[in-house]
Parts: sequence; C-alpha cells; structure tokens
Amino acid sequence: MRIQRILTALLGAAALCGSAHADYPEKAVKIVVPFAPGSGSDTLMRIMAQKLTDSMGRPFIVDNKPGAGGNVGLQMVASSPPDGYTLVMASPSTVINPLLSKNAGYTLAEFEPVATWAKTPLILLSNPSTGLTTLKGVIENARANPGKLNYGSGGIGLPQFMVMELLKQKEKLQMVHVAYRGSAPAMAALLSGQVQIAADTIVLALPQVQGGKVNALAITTLERTPLAPNIPTVAELGYPALETSAFISVLAPAKTPAIILDRLNAAIGTVLRDADTVKKIRDLGADPFTSTRTEFASYLGAETSRWTAVIRDQNIKADE
Repeated sequence: MRIQRILTALLGAAALCGSAHADYPEKAVKIVVPFAPGSGSDTLMRIMAQKLTDSMGRPFIVDNKPGAGGNVGLQMVASSPPDGYTLVMASPSTVINPLLSKNAGYTLAEFEPVATWAKTPLILLSNPSTGLTTLKGVIENARANPGKLNYGSGGIGLPQFMVMELLKQKEKLQMVHVAYRGSAPAMAALLSGQVQIAADTIVLALPQVQGGKVNALAITTLERTPLAPNIPTVAELGYPALETSAFISVLAPAKTPAIILDRLNAAIGTVLRDADTVKKIRDLGADPFTSTRTEFASYLGAETSRWTAVIRDQNIKADE
C-alpha cells in the first residue's frame, strides 16, 4: 500500500506539473541573441520571433546581449530560470567556444535543445590570380607546396575558419592562417590578393562570385542549394566530410520542462512550413532547417565531436 501511495503521489505531481504549463506561453518570451543587432543571424531570429508571436499569441522579443564572441549572452541564459520565458539563439560558435577555451563561462550541458531554424552554407573561394579554380586543384597545390598557400578568416572559431581547418585535417595539408578582425576585412584581403583562399557565408561570397572577383571552388553542402545552383557541392566533388553550415537554432536553460520544449519545437516546425517564412529565410541567403528535439540533440553531439577532433588534431588555440 505504501508503494501504491508513493506511485499515486508521483503520478499526481507529474500531472500537476504538466497542467501548470498547459497554457504556455502566458506572457512575453525573451530570445537572447548573443551578438549585436543587424547581423544576418539577428535578422533571421527576428523573423522567427515575429512568426512565433503571431502563432502562439504572446510576444516573442529579441534581446541583443553581445560580448566575448557570444559568451556573455549564453552565460546569462544558462543561469536564467528554466521556465521557457528566456531562450537563446545558438550558432556554431555556441558549440565551438567552450571547446576552444575553458573560460567560455558555460557548457552545452547547461542548455536544452529546442529547435533548429535555418542554416547558411559556406562557399570555398580562391583569388583568380592563383589560377586555382577547383577544390581538387587547391588540395593538390597545398599538398605539393606545404605551408605556401595561405587563407584568411574573420577569426579563430568562426565557421569560416573551422571549415578551412577541417579541410587541412581531412586532407593532411599545411596552410597558413591569416586572421582579420571580422569577415568583411577577410573578404577584402581575398579580393586584393593578400590571401589566396578563404571560405565565407553565401551571403557575403555570392555577390563576389557573380561579379567574377573570386572563384567559387565548392559550396559546403551535401546537396546543391537553390541559392547558388551552379556551384558544385563538397559531396559531389568527393569531399562530403567538409559539409559545414552556419546554423541558427534555439536553446533553453537546462531543466526546462519537456512540455514547453515540445510546444516550442512544434511551433517552429509549423512556422517553417509557411511559404512566406521560407521565402524570407532564403532571401537572406539561408535555408530553412528544421528538426525534432532528439535530432537537434544528436546534431549538437555530432558537431561537438567533430570540432573537438579538429581542434585537437590541428592544435588550435583560442588566443592564436
């Protein structure tokens, strides 16, 4: 009888907990974007916030908390109440930062995966003066001339940097990294020939490709994207391990109730089936990217494993 009473009490508590969140959201929800306003990821998150406001009947408000490469905003949300009313935008740096530095101030274990939203592919590029017009040509050149080719990026830990280090790791290449203060200066260096190759998001790279100012070697996807249908993928060129995207997603503080996480995931999935939303995302140079919470957790785990290996094998340091 004692065991039966305990089980009854536990079942009652579970039901009470579920009913306590049955009307979620009952007030405004804050989505922290850990970067400054005006970026492509910020704009994508604002689209989602407006669509969730429309579909869920409560305001979803974007709150920019930039600093320390995104760590400030992530630290803040990690310590927020796990009630579903404070969420955070996640991107590749969310995974990579704590792998690069013990001083990131958070770990992924302090968050619950909510949903993916969009992803932006990268394009591998070369300056026309190099005469390198294919990914295979770059690999062969780098292999024949260790340490001679250089590449630029907007900083250590960014997807543009990490995909080049991934290329070096997978193909056993030696290339020199030249760091710049942001993606725009890195692109300017590629255009002027200060660096020979680089990777950048499709948003920044495609206009330069279309203008004939840089060569597009490959797009870092498994399938061709309607954003750039004429650029071959790393998969079709024989390098599927180089698949990399700058993803945009949403996390909640650890221990947020599953009923809330499931409701948010379902709402985002519904929004991503809306034609107007899809068009807005693609107009910004991104592709809609949806998943279940389980799939998202698996994706984050795979990304963590992959970048941990790259950082270890390439001996990457945060203060390089």
